Amino acid sequence: MRIEHYVDRILSILYSRRDIEIEEIEANVNAETEYGFISARLVYWDGSLLEFDETLSFEKAIIVKKRYNYHYQQGNEIIFRYDNALHHPGISTFPRHKHTATGEVIHAAEPVSRSRR
Repeated sequence: MRIEHYVDRILSILYSRRDIEIEEIEANVNAETEYGFISARLVYWDGSLLEFDETLSFEKAIIVKKRYNYHYQQGNEIIFRYDNALHHPGISTFPRHKHTATGEVIHAAEPVSRSRR
């Protein structure tokens, strides 16, 4: 799957959902450089909030998430945040990690979107 197809699929899924309000969404794909970006701020029917962004490249026929962040919260309380920022080098899955509701930072694999299965 090429980056433009991946981004189009994510956008299609988001726009088809009736249980979320899309507050912000941005997507940019450059087919020449095989680089892309997608970000969104989504509010669910229960008031919970998901913010995410992915910076993508296409390398050796595989979409690579160069940078990602998935932040989910209810009210002012974080439920989780997955990211691959370079700020927890002691984690076994560095740079991939998860911030929990209790504030703990734990090892975590890169989340896989349903559209990639």
